[in-house]
Amino acid sequence: LEFRRVLFRSDIGTHWGRGSILRLAAAGLVNGMDTHVFEPDRKVTRGMFVTVLGRMDGVSEDFLSPVDFGDVQEGDWFAPYVCWAALNGIVEGYDDGLFAPYLEITREQMAMILVRFCDAFGIPVLTLVNARRLRGDEEIERPTSRMSTYTNRRTPWATTPPTKQTAIPHLYLTT
Repeated sequence: LEFRRVLFRSDIGTHWGRGSILRLAAAGLVNGMDTHVFEPDRKVTRGMFVTVLGRMDGVSEDFLSPVDFGDVQEGDWFAPYVCWAALNGIVEGYDDGLFAPYLEITREQMAMILVRFCDAFGIPVLTLVNARRLRGDEEIERPTSRMSTYTNRRTPWATTPPTKQTAIPHLYLTT
């Protein structure tokens, strides 16, 4: 990754995520809302989340591939990353043929996109049960019944409440 100078600092001064925000921005994985404003408490959208993953994989801003999402157009800031993610089987749209890039992403959607990202690139994902055993935690939380059956099977770690210290809730990767 190429590191760059980060200009926005006014609204992240004492924010709990300041260090992570600056590291991610310096690595080019996240941008502010403009040159000087980041808006750290803004909700993450589906488009934002997929953009970060695409940048992690080095997807070019010029990347375009045909996608069948009626709400993703050439020229949209998220378009190259949504195209990349769809092409790699990382994202799916809704039944109405839309991707909904401006919709706030749910934890379940985040979990499934992360699992598909890891599957697409051969990155092994440990479940919460295994990760907690590795950390020595005794109590294992069970998935909630509100999550889909597929999500419960693949991502039981996604049901643990997030903490301020976790930018991506409970993702444990092996190396």
